[in-house]
Amino acid sequence: MNRKEIHRMIRFLFVGASNTLVGYLSYLLFIWMMSSFEFRYDYIIAGILSFVVSIHWAFVLNKIFVFQTSEWRQTAKKELLKSYIAYGFSGLVLNNILLYIFIDLCGISKYFAPILVLFFLVPFNYLVNKYWVYGIKSAPEADRTE
Repeated sequence: MNRKEIHRMIRFLFVGASNTLVGYLSYLLFIWMMSSFEFRYDYIIAGILSFVVSIHWAFVLNKIFVFQTSEWRQTAKKELLKSYIAYGFSGLVLNNILLYIFIDLCGISKYFAPILVLFFLVPFNYLVNKYWVYGIKSAPEADRTE
């Protein structure tokens, strides 16, 4: 693995951490905005809206800082759609499958299992973003360091 790839992975982790914070804060903001309506399922709407906010946040930061693709007009819509598909799959489908396996089949605490899930989802999301969403090819041999 070359130095450039390691730096890219580190940037991806920072974007992910900031995305977690943005997603949670936007969730709290939407809950607060709907508090006067006394809507029973406000957390569901807040969850959906914060998901949309966090996908956009992650998309922009990944595009600029992690994968450093500069083409916006021709590729942004396609990449954003792919981001929604990727994070929708990993965040909804894969996350819940892994939680089921860890909690129901392995007997791991429901409070600890989500932390274990991250060890699977973070590398999965990195690879999906790198190769599918942004179409980054492997580094040339000249860039590799031993």
